[in-house]
Amino acid sequence: SLYKLILFPNKETIYPEFLPDWVQPASASAADTLLAHLPRGSYVDTRPALRSARSEFSEPLYYRTDTHWNNLGAWLAFAAFSRELARSEPGLRLLSDRDIRVLSVAERAGGDLANLLRIRKILRDSEVGIEITGDKQVEIEQYSFATGQRVAYDSNPQNRAQKTPLLLKTKNALNQKRVLWLHDSFGVAMAPFMAATFSDILWLHYDDASPAQLARLVETYAPEYVFISVVERRALDKWFRKGPP
Repeated sequence: SLYKLILFPNKETIYPEFLPDWVQPASASAADTLLAHLPRGSYVDTRPALRSARSEFSEPLYYRTDTHWNNLGAWLAFAAFSRELARSEPGLRLLSDRDIRVLSVAERAGGDLANLLRIRKILRDSEVGIEITGDKQVEIEQYSFATGQRVAYDSNPQNRAQKTPLLLKTKNALNQKRVLWLHDSFGVAMAPFMAATFSDILWLHYDDASPAQLARLVETYAPEYVFISVVERRALDKWFRKGPP
């Protein structure tokens, strides 16, 4: 299996100017230090792509009242990951900017930062719509990996903390490939792009996985690709302090 660790940027990495005046970010973040001591190529670092993209779009890449990125930020990170993946897997078919349409910005409720202040119902935010166009539109069938029972049929799995392995199947994906993907909450907005690219994705939050379980899933599912994605603020957790074997 091809193994990739994917690093996503914190919101303040992309928009440091909106931090309070009393916050002075370190010149080298914890993630920078981690990357400096790992073998070259261990991580796919999507931070430079989003830093560059923030000046190219009038739409925001993250929610104003939430720590998470929106659909546009997720797409730009996935595009950066795809470009890196293409270097080692040149035969893969991948989504391009021609396959993505940015829709109008709609109003939505406040996010997790507003909820911490207990004013989520008062603060409003913006939702940037993203559409995968043409025959690449995604309809995901979701199955319990343990039982094989279909549990949902939707365009995007919305569970931010998947406790048990969930199998995402997309009939018209660009590649008939099996992926094992351990993710965090930032992976939710990215799931439609991953599902449009790979036909079978075994999906699980890394907080609910162990090294032994990962080994069992690799043995029983036999994935062609193993991806573990992590937001920058979690990059020093136990899963990510060592490079891949």
